[in-house]
Amino acid sequence: MKKHLTVSATIALVLICILALVACGTTASTSSQTESAGEQTADGETVYITAYDIAVRNGFVGTEEEWLASLHGKDGADGQDGKAEFSISDVYDAAVEKGYTGTFFDFVKEYLSDNTSSGDSTYAVSKAILSALSVQAVFTTTQYDRWGRTSEGTSTAGGAAVIYKLDKNTGDAYVITNFHVVYDANCTTSNKFSNDVTLYLYGSEYGEYAIPATVVGGSAYYDIAVLQVTGSELLKNGDARAVDIEETEVSVGQTAIAIGYPAAEGISVTGGIVSVDSETISLNIEGSNVYQTREFRVDAAINSGNSGGGLFNSDGKLIGVVNARHNSSSTETIENIGYAIPISIVTGVADNVIANCNGEDKVGVYKCMLGITTTINDTGMVYDPETGLTKIKQTVYVAEVGEGVAQGVLQAGDVITSATIGGKTYSVTRSYHLMDAMLNARVGDTVTIRYIRDGESGQADFVMTEDSVTVFFTM
Repeated sequence: MKKHLTVSATIALVLICILALVACGTTASTSSQTESAGEQTADGETVYITAYDIAVRNGFVGTEEEWLASLHGKDGADGQDGKAEFSISDVYDAAVEKGYTGTFFDFVKEYLSDNTSSGDSTYAVSKAILSALSVQAVFTTTQYDRWGRTSEGTSTAGGAAVIYKLDKNTGDAYVITNFHVVYDANCTTSNKFSNDVTLYLYGSEYGEYAIPATVVGGSAYYDIAVLQVTGSELLKNGDARAVDIEETEVSVGQTAIAIGYPAAEGISVTGGIVSVDSETISLNIEGSNVYQTREFRVDAAINSGNSGGGLFNSDGKLIGVVNARHNSSSTETIENIGYAIPISIVTGVADNVIANCNGEDKVGVYKCMLGITTTINDTGMVYDPETGLTKIKQTVYVAEVGEGVAQGVLQAGDVITSATIGGKTYSVTRSYHLMDAMLNARVGDTVTIRYIRDGESGQADFVMTEDSVTVFFTM
């Protein structure tokens, strides 16, 4: 079995945990009385009230259980299709009127966290696992003995994948996995991809439930490959679904759920937290080729076979694809260091491959480039009191302008603030934001770059041409 590098991460407690409130009793336990909603009794004693108490005083009629149920929408949009007449913002505003002095985020943490089932990921996993797959890729390989004589053999790689796009009417699907799961440098096929790839859904991981797939394309530089399934009755008629995508970047400390195929022993689930939100690692593929890839680090249990599996948040949304772990050496034991490919790269590469390689004699990532080199000259942490999250913020500027569409337009020293591609604007506040965003540009697209030069704001439009394209596949 091929060596598979995998990872897992963890996710942040989301505000949608409305259905599971801590302060459900007659008094609420809080860490600081000065930030709790309270009232003075006649003898001067402070009585602390709960979010349910506030809702009742503002007109809600029903038991505490009915109030909780009214906040939990049947379609996942809490409070929108139940009986509730108040949003969580209304409850917070009422708490402030009663003396609460904390921020909205403090209120959510104190009154809407789940003490009874803290860390319970059951519902997120139940949703995410519907898009999880195990992968078996068989390779016919050319083998060499020490005298240089060749012979043919076979090898099998096991990994995991996620359903990216699915047409329930036809059973057609696009599936994302790792490049190194379906690629072997010794494979006898012209593109070195396996031509015998089989997928299995959770709970149906044997024989008659095999789903055949073909490789559309991918890139070792990003360690992402896209598979295609055509006319699968299992996908068409079962509960399998396309994965939900989380649009926001991960944060340090965020909880994540890894679903993979470790040791080829069946689809399984592990969890942990995000340890580092972005870093560059040297990824060894096929024992010889080494690639510099951007990943985020996690501490979940990752083992051989987790490669290509999804990393999900507490809403069951995809935040990355597991692909590597830090191995121990003969002199040092390494534990709980795994890696995942960020969602911006996962979807950027997948959409790029589908747009450029499907039905074409192409297999790589066709990335439009501006012809500039960027760097950072200012970096630090910023705390957002509204979300309660601490993020790294950087100033990204042009270090060098080479040959390409930006030549003669952008200048060294220009500070890049945003890029608009296909009608979507990407803020550039980290060194990698522009690079990731350019995965979404296609030949013929206009890319709008906003920048600051000598204190003045500027804007430049660039039309992507065939000459702008660089192909990323393998070395």
